[in-house]
Amino acid sequence: TIVAVAHYARGRKAPGSGHAALAIGIARMLPTAIGLLINLGIPPLLFLQVLYGPAFYTSSVLMALPWLAIVPLLIVAYTLSYKLRSAARTQSPWTLPAGITSALAMLAIGFFLTNNVTLMLRPDAWPAAYAGSVHGVHLNLSDPTLWPRYLHMVLGMLAGAGVFVAVLSTWPAAGLDAVFARRAGLRWFAGATIVQLVVGPVLLFTQPAPVRALFLG
Repeated sequence: TIVAVAHYARGRKAPGSGHAALAIGIARMLPTAIGLLINLGIPPLLFLQVLYGPAFYTSSVLMALPWLAIVPLLIVAYTLSYKLRSAARTQSPWTLPAGITSALAMLAIGFFLTNNVTLMLRPDAWPAAYAGSVHGVHLNLSDPTLWPRYLHMVLGMLAGAGVFVAVLSTWPAAGLDAVFARRAGLRWFAGATIVQLVVGPVLLFTQPAPVRALFLG
């Protein structure tokens, strides 16, 4: 969604440059892709609950309101992906607002997921979190690993999206300008990976010493 929105915005400033056509091609398959990814995300979440149930349940209760907000956010993001698909095709003024809102909703979902899986790793922080508020509004913002982990995942997502676009350019049925789409996809991959060279080490060295030692052998 971020890639589609970025190229659509560039296409509005430079008509005929190929950016808008690429955005329309990506937006066309977003609802299907999001639907598939939601289903693919369910089994890992179920395994997480089975293997680490007490820890995951506790962290979910401590951040109950943000955690429950994931469902309406997902409904909004998924609905707007359909709006983005139709609006991009007709050059509607709603294209950018729909795309940006959908992207922000999914980024918020990722942020809440990251909060939960980092909070479940910190049982030492649970008593203070519960003492601070019993209303389920706690986020794990004091954890030094939270932002590096979240950015690490977001950058990986953008790099993966770039590879997806580059591979998609070889599929004739996608209807994309193969050369332009491949170049654009590889630029997204390279750009996100270069930034990852900074974020990755930060994530590694903000880990607790025993965890960092496992990564470093």
